[in-house]
Amino acid sequence: MDAAAQSIGKLGDRLGPVRIKVLQARDDGFLRLLLDSIDPQMRWALDFRHASWLDDEIQARLDERGVARVDAEEGAADFRYLRLRNPPYGEADLAAEASRIAPLLEEGLDVFAYFQHEDEPTAPRYAERLLELVSGRSAG
Repeated sequence: MDAAAQSIGKLGDRLGPVRIKVLQARDDGFLRLLLDSIDPQMRWALDFRHASWLDDEIQARLDERGVARVDAEEGAADFRYLRLRNPPYGEADLAAEASRIAPLLEEGLDVFAYFQHEDEPTAPRYAERLLELVSGRSAG
């Protein structure tokens, strides 16, 4: 992980959390190796794709390292990493997401929310509207 961290670390303050997609079923040895390999100065979000990872013990291990779990609203990391993957998003959908995000921001957490890339460039519009809703600004 050191070479990868060094490369992506060159982004400096423009770098958000780094998402690591974990496809396999739970493997405690793998998790230990992974957590011991990541740079603790960077923000990391683990995207577990197998349900066997989703329990309190795994969350506690992530919390010890300040690592977020993708799409989790709880945890000890100082940020949340949310993937919004079910377009299209209407006004009610975006308002619901804003209601979910606002309390996280009020807690002082940074929230990184990513919309699914589509052939049509809707994700930037969704992101702008979500930001307006979360910040209390009206559409202009």
